[in-house]
Amino acid sequence: MSNRHMNVFHHYSQNGALPIENNVSRGLAIILEEYPAMLMLLLQRLRRNNTTNVAIPDPEGSYDVEFQQDTSKLEYATRIIGVALTAKGLVGDYTVDDELDSQDALSITDICLTYDDTIVFIEVKRTDEDCRNQLNKQMNDCAIALSNNNITNNGKSNIERVLIEITWTDIIEVLKQYINMHRGEIPRLVRDYLESLRMFYPKWFPVEPLSSLSVDDKERIGARIERLKQDYLDKYDQNNKLAYSRTAIPLDWGYASECNIYMDDFELANEIGHRMIIGVWPSDIGSQYWKLISAAPNLNFANKQYQTISVGKYGNVNLRIRPYIKLCHFNKGIYSPFADNLYENHSNDIIALASAITGKWDRAEDGTGWDALFGEFEKYNVFSSKKLIEVKQNFTEYFTNSKRKYLTCSVGFEVFAYFTYDEAKKMDDKMISESYFVDFLKELLDSMKSFIEA
Repeated sequence: MSNRHMNVFHHYSQNGALPIENNVSRGLAIILEEYPAMLMLLLQRLRRNNTTNVAIPDPEGSYDVEFQQDTSKLEYATRIIGVALTAKGLVGDYTVDDELDSQDALSITDICLTYDDTIVFIEVKRTDEDCRNQLNKQMNDCAIALSNNNITNNGKSNIERVLIEITWTDIIEVLKQYINMHRGEIPRLVRDYLESLRMFYPKWFPVEPLSSLSVDDKERIGARIERLKQDYLDKYDQNNKLAYSRTAIPLDWGYASECNIYMDDFELANEIGHRMIIGVWPSDIGSQYWKLISAAPNLNFANKQYQTISVGKYGNVNLRIRPYIKLCHFNKGIYSPFADNLYENHSNDIIALASAITGKWDRAEDGTGWDALFGEFEKYNVFSSKKLIEVKQNFTEYFTNSKRKYLTCSVGFEVFAYFTYDEAKKMDDKMISESYFVDFLKELLDSMKSFIEA
């Protein structure tokens, strides 16, 4: 082995950098050296990202992989391919200059592949740091060393040079593609390298459709759902891109401000099952209630806990609807118990209840203000006996035993469409359609809005 850094058991380190930072690129070099098919897959990816007419051939025979290579010491090539490997991709176009300027400083590249008449430099960055100038210098220094007989009279180089940008997500997809080719035993180095990347750099991993994820893979399911919500906004509501601090889809219904999607243990007829939930919350704050009652004067949508709606070509979707009481302080929700006695055929009672309790309630010096609120709960039979005990206990903890002098109260509604995980996987399967889920979501929200306002 010509380069001691490529020894699997040799620990590579460099001043000013952590060991794991150094060895991410070293590990990739070892994988490319050990498994020729990995190199072929990588070259396929480079060809896909290549925007020039410079050819990127496969090796006709053997190839060499070096790590931390002095680019000026290479002996022969007619083609130099520079690869900028970063976390998320670089901004703006970059053109390789044909003019060759002599450089005195040492030029070292992270990974160097040589075969036939081709050299591939891979400059590795774990962040979005723009390494294109650095990479261009490496190719420039190498071309000067190679071009004694390849410089024309006007100072132009006859050595082809091209700079290609890829991301760590590209590398991970290539690794997974290689693993998929091995239906039997997965080579250990590939498996271990992929898992080390997942451990230290989970954000590099591509967001996969639900159809390819296990129901137990909660973190990756969560990442996929967040991507689906963003894809929905990209296609149907580009003015409301999701901010980092807010992950719900904004709604402009007046009586409802957001839709959210998540996986959770979901109660159906006193049985708990894991479900995907697509939910909206009409009248989540007091001011929204008056807009809701204007759009749906009879609140017919709240007459039954379980209902079914039609979502056009997508068929029927099951809903669960529950009214709840929201207790707030300084407009911050503190406690929201479900009004379990009002789940079925009680929309008229809900209207009367909302008219009676929506607004501000002062504690009063002797606590009689909040006693009056509970009098309204009992008058309209909001909670079952068992639920009322729980509500009183929590109210004592959150309000009575606090220093709060007032609260605001309102009636809200939880309107949830729910799906088994198998159903969710069918809606998000790229083999069927790239946009099936987001198109379905648009139709579902339109149908839910029509159902609430009917």
